[in-house]
Amino acid sequence: MRRALQCSRPSASLSLRSRGLKFVPPSVCTRRELGHLDLSDNHLEDLPPYLGELRELRVLDISANCFEAMPDVVFQLPKLELLVATHNRLQWLPPAVAHLRNLSSLLLQHNRFNEPDSLPRELAQLRNLREVYLDGNGLQAVPEPITRLRHLRTLNLEHNLLSTLPRRVQGLESLSQLFLHHNRFCDFPEAVTGLTNLSMLFLQHNSICSIPSAISRLTRLSKLFLGHNRLKALPSEIGCLRTLTNLSVENNLLRDLPSEIGQLRNLSILNVENNRLHALPDEVFRLKHLRVVRLAGNPFC
Repeated sequence: MRRALQCSRPSASLSLRSRGLKFVPPSVCTRRELGHLDLSDNHLEDLPPYLGELRELRVLDISANCFEAMPDVVFQLPKLELLVATHNRLQWLPPAVAHLRNLSSLLLQHNRFNEPDSLPRELAQLRNLREVYLDGNGLQAVPEPITRLRHLRTLNLEHNLLSTLPRRVQGLESLSQLFLHHNRFCDFPEAVTGLTNLSMLFLQHNSICSIPSAISRLTRLSKLFLGHNRLKALPSEIGCLRTLTNLSVENNLLRDLPSEIGQLRNLSILNVENNRLHALPDEVFRLKHLRVVRLAGNPFC
């Protein structure tokens, strides 16, 4: 899904999207007031040095081009807040990324950042960075610099090859949204239970067989997606997630639900489709805010 481009304040915009460009026309650099430049869906392999004259640029979209390396001129844009470089052939970022002091969103999905050293340690110097998207990169491990971004709020690692998370992930103390669906987890990643500010956790489409009791630590969680795994039971500690509004455990192997689900007083959506349930606990029917219950594909249906 293409992410909407945003910057912190209104500014002049220029879209050269889908123009079949192989180079950026020099006339672009005359737009010194430019705040948003869209060069996506072209045939660009590099960017000219004169783009460095766009000192007011806050949003740059170079997605869906032919970049094999991040152009040097990108790191000369002092006010850049949002960098969209998805669907290219990028394999690494240079240490110069530390120059982007105002960067808040870094979108690198569907590239080739699959090596342990593909991201430099200087990335951790970006204290304003709030969002990192690395989905679809063939990652087998979380790059170490990512775990040092203490102010990060959103981390997207979906559609990779991850089977474990390092304990140092718990250093992401500000993280509120974590996307881990479509990976290769057989066990629930224990490091996640230390992310006590999480509000949304996506773990669907893995091979997870059980949920640890330590999930009770995620007391700020509002949405938990565990569909399309191999869960046979939910722990009673699920009842500790009092802020949960959406619980989705469809397409698992659940034979029953714990009565502690009745403690989820804010629950409004419960999806248990395609399991092996023969009944629901009476406590479910006492949840006053429950608005949607999906039950199809169970024996009692």
